[in-house]
Amino acid sequence: MGNYANLRYFAIFFSLLILLVLGFQFCQGLGGYATRIEYSDFLKEVDSANIKSVTFYSTGRIYGEFKNSTAGSSSKFEVQALLSGETAYTLSEKIRSRNPDAKISQINA
Repeated sequence: MGNYANLRYFAIFFSLLILLVLGFQFCQGLGGYATRIEYSDFLKEVDSANIKSVTFYSTGRIYGEFKNSTAGSSSKFEVQALLSGETAYTLSEKIRSRNPDAKISQINA
């Protein structure tokens, strides 16, 4: 009887481990990691009207999502932008003019 109990506990543990790994992979597929891009590449995507959403942070970071991602990369992006001469407001106006449906937000954190 003792061997069957150990086997049962092993099977339960192994099943939970598999579910944990599958759940982790599923969650990564849903959210995904943001791809870090250069500021100049971000501006090219703005000009191409490929911005779905963007959030500006007071730290200078920009996070967002492309409408269409390039092959092999995430649709989510991150930019470390040192907005030299260009404020979040003027940049958001540029985004809005080329991407009228884009969701734009600003967080002071």
